[in-house]
Amino acid sequence: APIDNDGITGFAPRWIDHWNRAFLKHWTFAPESAGYEQDDRCIRITVHGKCMPFARFIGYTVVLTYRIYEDGLVLVEYAGEPYGELPEVLPRIGVCFRLEADYTDVQWYGRGEDENYCDRKAHCPIGLYSLPVRDMNFFYDVPQECGTRTETRFVSVEGKEKCLTVIGTAPFDFSCHDFTLADLENARHRNELKRSEEKYLYIDYKMRGIGSHSCGPNPEECYELHPHSFRFVFGICGERDRECALALARCAYPVRTEKLSEKHVFNREREITGVLECNINRG
Repeated sequence: APIDNDGITGFAPRWIDHWNRAFLKHWTFAPESAGYEQDDRCIRITVHGKCMPFARFIGYTVVLTYRIYEDGLVLVEYAGEPYGELPEVLPRIGVCFRLEADYTDVQWYGRGEDENYCDRKAHCPIGLYSLPVRDMNFFYDVPQECGTRTETRFVSVEGKEKCLTVIGTAPFDFSCHDFTLADLENARHRNELKRSEEKYLYIDYKMRGIGSHSCGPNPEECYELHPHSFRFVFGICGERDRECALALARCAYPVRTEKLSEKHVFNREREITGVLECNINRG
């Protein structure tokens, strides 16, 4: 969800206007093909597709790979490559898990316990923290992005007899809400924010910095999130023990999170020519 520095709807547009023109809120993953193979270590399921809005002229080409191991660990790999005339900066890149109502508590190893971001984190030391989901977020007078924690190695969301643990192959960001991002964006005052019985866990490859554009500059360049190629890798399991979860985060995996290119530059002539040739080949 945007923040006032991005230009919340009803104020100066700033970046939110660019994101709305790119229909970022309406992006979805469209699979094109899938396959699997098995060896003596794991079953590997690979899905090729695109993450894009309904117009399809911009987005990310995605290769999604699941490695399923016999001990129950699932290693998830997103390899994304941008295409088209994307906005100069993006708000975040990540995935969302929708959880049932009885997931009530969060435990993580990373920065905390207050919310923190890549350019606002010095007040939050790295350590082991736990909070109820209802206390994970700060409710601003004008509802906006909140509750993110950075430099996380693992996060567990637990219930009565349930646990979902996400293991990072490299430090990642996360947030956990008892409301949707759409509800957060649609509420104009904090008393209008609708709570949900379901919980929403967001695991982010990157999020752009907060900056101070409501009365100052955008985030510094090192904290910006420009479209680029990336590989985002994390593990999913049901591990409750914090020492075991931290040990899993220290393991060497066959792939890990990494940046694969610098800033994406749209080449209008090359990409439009490619579309025309594709249409001609299809007859």
